[in-house]
Amino acid sequence: MEKSATISVRIEPSLKENAERILSSLGIPMSLAINMFLNQIVIKEGIPFEISLPKMPKEIDENQLTKEELDKILIERVREIKEGKCKCVPFEEAFAFLKEDHKE
Repeated sequence: MEKSATISVRIEPSLKENAERILSSLGIPMSLAINMFLNQIVIKEGIPFEISLPKMPKEIDENQLTKEELDKILIERVREIKEGKCKCVPFEEAFAFLKEDHKE
């Protein structure tokens, strides 16, 4: 049997807690999950999943969208603004613009 080696890693406590909770529900100890990950690196000869930057939203042609598709996009963008994920303009300013621009 091979000798065991120790790996010491610093991670955010909340990440560790969340991972432990999920692994526990799967019946997998953290050490086994890490061993599984390292074995997959060896087998695949690289990271065993795709690593990429998030894709930027593509240019949207609102004339080619259905009303439902456009509504979905607008609702998502409003949610992002409310949550502060979009640093474009304050939510109130964007909402006022939308209301003013689309009066019927």
